[in-house]
Amino acid sequence: SACAWSRPRERAGLAAIPEGFLAWGGRGLSGEGHDKPWWYFVALLAREEPWTIAAGAIGLLGAAVRREPFVTGLTVWFVLILAAYSAVPYKTPWLVLNPLLPLLLMAGALVDRVRQSRRPALRGGVAAALALGCAGVWSGTLWLTVEEADLPPAQKASLLEPSSRDT
Repeated sequence: SACAWSRPRERAGLAAIPEGFLAWGGRGLSGEGHDKPWWYFVALLAREEPWTIAAGAIGLLGAAVRREPFVTGLTVWFVLILAAYSAVPYKTPWLVLNPLLPLLLMAGALVDRVRQSRRPALRGGVAAALALGCAGVWSGTLWLTVEEADLPPAQKASLLEPSSRDT
């Protein structure tokens, strides 16, 4: 039989699943030195991903007007996972990736809506904004290499050494 419950070895592995969740839950609830306030992920997203939050919010508003179930589902996913991770004392920065995924997909819904737009001015405006954003990142990175920048020499060198062939 192909059923995992019919084989003793697989049955033992399946029975151990609750042990893993109990150990993970114990660590999450105790904090283990990674205790942060409930609003930690909200602040981290606001500081590190403001444009993603803005695009996700606009994508959400557009979906609400059009009653798109996919983006509504993404919104529920984002809110529930952000609430769950915010409620647990154990917080490390990499855990923000979990609520970031549905937010990025909501931003993608906005990009798709713009792409399907029949208004060329809207498509051109978004393309121009993306180009300006890329130019801003490029020129902003350039300022990290000046003498006054507080970066280790190795990090400055890593910004200056690559050429157009390294992309």
